[in-house]
Amino acid sequence: MHRGYTESGLTMTAMAAELGLTVARVSQLIARVERRLAEAGAAAADD
Repeated sequence: MHRGYTESGLTMTAMAAELGLTVARVSQLIARVERRLAEAGAAAADD
């Protein structure tokens, strides 16, 4: 989902409609992935 949003240009509205989710839920899921990616990047920088 995150890649669909960041790489293919799909809107959250389009993804929500396709997946049967609310735009708010899609936003939450994308934000969760972005937080985890940021944390992984920070951990890698600490090594």
